[in-house]
Order: sequence, then structure tokens, then C-alpha cells
Amino acid sequence: MSNSIHFLGDKPISESENDLFNFKHYADKVQKLIQLNSSNPEPITFGVYGKWGEGKTSFLNLIKNKIEHFKKDENGKEYLKFNFNPWKYSSEDEMLFDFFDTLSKKFYVKENTNLQEVGKWILKYSKYLKAIKISSTVGITKVLNTNVEFNPDKIFEALGEDLKGEKITLESLKNKVNNAIKESNFKVVVFIDDLDRLDKDEIYTILKLIKLNANFDNFIFVVALDSEHIAKAIKDRYGN
Repeated sequence: MSNSIHFLGDKPISESENDLFNFKHYADKVQKLIQLNSSNPEPITFGVYGKWGEGKTSFLNLIKNKIEHFKKDENGKEYLKFNFNPWKYSSEDEMLFDFFDTLSKKFYVKENTNLQEVGKWILKYSKYLKAIKISSTVGITKVLNTNVEFNPDKIFEALGEDLKGEKITLESLKNKVNNAIKESNFKVVVFIDDLDRLDKDEIYTILKLIKLNANFDNFIFVVALDSEHIAKAIKDRYGN
């Protein structure tokens, strides 16, 4: 029996030597753009557009190579890579909160006090988002027929967090995250794949995550999507 391979699977490639479509040339350009923005603190998003099965995941894998081992100047930033697959979650809330919870753990991998400080504030930010979600639950006061209010500050306090009397808002917590990332001298590159496998509400949640909830300083998002599919999914919310 011959050992020759007669069929090729659809498994994404991860190494440039398997790059039959010559993606590496373009992946290298994206990597270069990421490197050139080392000193730019503003959040940046790269969109990788392609139809289903055209190799978007393979392209992302080639971009990911060596991200955490870029050559850098004396004062250049270190890079932290975070892969997020939104397809595995059963609800928008689960997707949103696990993004922050999993991301916060990435900052505890390295033995670096400043880096762990980033993880600590991202986790607090995530808990506060959950508190707001609980406090804004629709129908609670109607069912109870009372004037009961769910105060996010109280919920946050009940979680055992102490900000020493500071006024707690999402914006203030986001500033804490931004300051911690700046002190750590890191940039974070977030890869999001399979966006076009989600339903329209989940897609909107991810877009909101990128543009609002997680638009921290020194964050770079690289997102793979079928732009036509995404446009159809969100047209009810944004129009044609």
C-alpha cells in the first residue's frame, strides 16, 4: 500500500514552509506594521478579510509567529500575544466576561510585578462589568414591586474588592488598566478568529468589545472575518 498522500485536509497551517498560497509575504507586512506601532499607545485594529475556507486562520497563524520575540530597540516594548476564539461560548455574556477573565490570567504567566498589575486591574474591570450587568437586569424591581436598587459599587464591594474610597466607574478602571500597561512597557496583540461563525448578536458583542469595552491603550486587535457575512449580520442594527 502506498504511503503517498492523495488528499489534503482543511487544517490551517502554522509554519511558513507549508504556505502554498504565499501568504507569508503579506503576513510579514502586518507584523512590520505591528512593530512600527510599538510607541503608539492608541488601540489599533487590523481586519483580515476573506471568504469561508480561503485561509484566514492560516494567515493569522503566520502573523502570530515570533510576535512575542520581535527584535526591539533599547526602549522598545515587549509583546504579549492573546488568542481568543468566540465560537466556543454559548452566550454573549459568557463570551464577554471570559475574554477579560482569560486575558487577565495571561499577565500572571511572566514573573513581572508590573505585568501582574495589569492582570489585576483587568480582572477588577471584568468584575465591575458583571456588577453593572447584574444591576441593570430588566424586570427585577417590577417583579418585586419595590424600590430596591442594585448598586454596582455595593456589588463590587461584596466581591471583596477595595479601592480605598475611590469613585468607581468603568472609565476610572479602564484608566487603571491603561496606566498599568504603560508602566509594564508591554503591547498586547489580540487575535480573534471565526467571527463570521457567530450569530448577529454575538458579532455585535465582539465588535463592541473591540471598539468600546476592551479598547485599552497599547492593545492591537487582529480580526479575521468575512466582511459580507458580517455586514449582513449587523445591518438590522446599523442599516444598509
